[in-house]
Amino acid sequence: MNWFERKIRRYEHRRWTTDDNRRVQPFHWGLEHIGGSPNDSNPRAFLREYARDAIEHSADWFAASPATDYRLDRENILSFTSSIESPWPENNTVHAQLFPARKTSGPGPAVLVLPNWNAKWHGQNGLCRPRPPQLERQVARPERPLRLDSAPGNHRPQNEHALS
Repeated sequence: MNWFERKIRRYEHRRWTTDDNRRVQPFHWGLEHIGGSPNDSNPRAFLREYARDAIEHSADWFAASPATDYRLDRENILSFTSSIESPWPENNTVHAQLFPARKTSGPGPAVLVLPNWNAKWHGQNGLCRPRPPQLERQVARPERPLRLDSAPGNHRPQNEHALS
């Protein structure tokens, strides 16, 4: 193992051991989530065909029906029914948090921040909240490294099957 690979492995191990929301699960192909059977005798062939079909019909694969039940609560939590139905009801509701832009006259720029897989609910809030002027200046100078630490938080919703 070369120096760079050891460095990456140490970094990943350190990150993995500091997260309090990780569980090691046995490996499963997950075919039941994409229309297959968990008992398929050749899961690789099923996945290969599934991927080929998804690429061949990518416009259909990525298509989603617009939601009709958007809800925004007092904490600016947006929720709506997912156009993809899963076996777990808690995964059938999409949760997001709205961070309104600063007041502008008319439409202005927007940034979409997508959480990483299994992220804590408040994990990306530090990127979305208004920053003090000295931090704004730091962000504007990319030649200097910047670290934005996220506030600890909880997943929303909390459930062993819930996707973040």
